[in-house]
Amino acid sequence: MKRALVAAAYLWALPCLALACQPLSTHVWMCSAASEWADAEWDPEGEGTAMFLGDVIFNFTEEFPGHDIGDHLTTLEEQYDTYQQWVTEEGNGPIEIYRRDLIETNNTSALRQLQRDIIEGEQTMSAVILAQVRAHRIMLYVDGPVEMEIERMQVLSRTLIEILDDHCSDPDACDGVLDNMDRS
Repeated sequence: MKRALVAAAYLWALPCLALACQPLSTHVWMCSAASEWADAEWDPEGEGTAMFLGDVIFNFTEEFPGHDIGDHLTTLEEQYDTYQQWVTEEGNGPIEIYRRDLIETNNTSALRQLQRDIIEGEQTMSAVILAQVRAHRIMLYVDGPVEMEIERMQVLSRTLIEILDDHCSDPDACDGVLDNMDRS
């Protein structure tokens, strides 16, 4: 009987878990409950724009270098190239680029570049992603230890792209969340 009650409670809670979403901005949500990203924790010391998943850090912003040229005529490639040129001119370009690809999901088009970076003097395995979530663009940075396998970063970053949306999938669970946000 006890097992049946536990199983029933689990099945009842499953839809709630699958719809859990968190706002990354007022325009972009991450609905992560059915993915590994559900275990990510917000940076308690930061400004609300970073999360940790083990030894991986995920940062995001809608106000990245070149964001102001994004309109319905500017392609992701053009906007990303402008961003890449700016960071390279500032001395923050990648050490090595492993792969650059375009990923399409139901809600998102994303240009993803897998690369090796130096952040605060430390080399990292990184995915830098310019994502268009329906009508809104956001820059995502996923940084892991330099020894991380490229395949692992591919999976983490692909999963992240797949769980983006422009709204909360569960309005009851998300009611009032945006009112309490202190990030834009």
